[in-house]
Parts: sequence; structure tokens; C-alpha cells
Amino acid sequence: MSGFLSLGDAHFDASSESIGRWLKAAERSGDQARQGVAVGTLAAVYLAAGRLQDADTAAERCQSVGVRIGNRQHQTSGLAFRGLVALRRGQFVLADDLLSQALSHIEKTGSGSYRMVVEGMCSVAALRVSAYDRATQLAESALRRMSRAQPSVASFLEGYSGMVETCHALFQRARGGADADAVERRLQRALLALLRFAWIFPVGRPRLLFYCGAYLTDRGQRPLGR
Repeated sequence: MSGFLSLGDAHFDASSESIGRWLKAAERSGDQARQGVAVGTLAAVYLAAGRLQDADTAAERCQSVGVRIGNRQHQTSGLAFRGLVALRRGQFVLADDLLSQALSHIEKTGSGSYRMVVEGMCSVAALRVSAYDRATQLAESALRRMSRAQPSVASFLEGYSGMVETCHALFQRARGGADADAVERRLQRALLALLRFAWIFPVGRPRLLFYCGAYLTDRGQRPLGR
């Protein structure tokens, strides 16, 4: 539990150490389901800390555990974090493929909370390969679910942040267009969803500040935006 709390508070070293101990205990007991949870959470910690190679290694292991024991959620986590690593590395086509696979898996599990997170992640990948209609649909679906749900897990950060990133990019594209006001209102709702996440999990606050600043700058309020 301390590892999850440390992640929510953005204490990445403490989180990785705590979850690493939990992983070793799961390995000693042979509990592969717990191993999958542990390495999936480690992937989230490493990604948030910018440790891309460690995140990729943990994500691959999470996916492998999921395949071995037939656990779709572990497979989804592994694919999703591998996709996010590819996204950070600028491998956009690979990221779009991996995250689309993750979404396909989660659609078969019926997990609404996890689906909204993966949709948020997928929306960014779609954006980066210029699939703007798909990015819009994914971001809107994620936002609808996030507006109704209480943020529950710190490792959902990338889904919330990804949804906001897509809504902000779509707002920039729509400026001056006929639907600019509606797109701006969607961005405002997206920022509110991220605010609710960051209120509970401080790890989300830097991204909230970044996107609020970017939005204010786009509105011409540069001193506030900075």
C-alpha cells in the first residue's frame, strides 16, 4: 500500500522500492497474479519518473505474465505502458498500434474505469498519427466517463493527462472555426476532470498546471499562463 501512496504523492524512488519489495514477496510465493499487478504498477512509476527503459521492461513483463495466466487486464496494462513508452520516444505508429491493441483487450473485459484511461492514452497516439476524428471520439468517450467517475488510482494519470493533451491540441486546431466555442468548452471540462484527479493525487498537479498555463497562454493571458 505504501508504494501506491508514494506514487500518488510523486515520491517515485520510495514507490519503486516499496513495490519492488512487494514484487519479490510475490515471486517467492509464486503468485503470478500479484506479480502482474506489481510490475504493471512499476511500469507506471518508471514512466512517471521518466525512466523509459525500465518502464518498457516492466511493461513487457506485465504483458507476458498476463498471457501466461490468461489475465486480460495484465495484458492490457503491459500493452498500454509499452505504447506510452513508444509515444514518449516519438515512435508514433508503434504507439498507436500498441495502444489500439490495449483498447481492444479492455473492451472485452467490461472494465469501464480502465477503459476510460486507455481511451485517454489512445487519443494521444491517434492525434500523433493525424487520425483527428478518431482522436476526438476517444477523447470525448474518455471525458464522459471521467466526468462521472471518482479518480481512484494514481497510475491512471496517463489516461487523464492524455485526454487533456488531446482536447488541448484539438482546441488549438479549432481556433477561429465554426465549432471553436464547443471545442473550448470541452477543453474546460477536460481540465476540470484533471483537476479532480490532481486534487486527490498530487502526482497529477504538474500536468494540471502545465495544461492550465498552456490554455491561458492560448487565450492571450500570457503572464498567468507562465
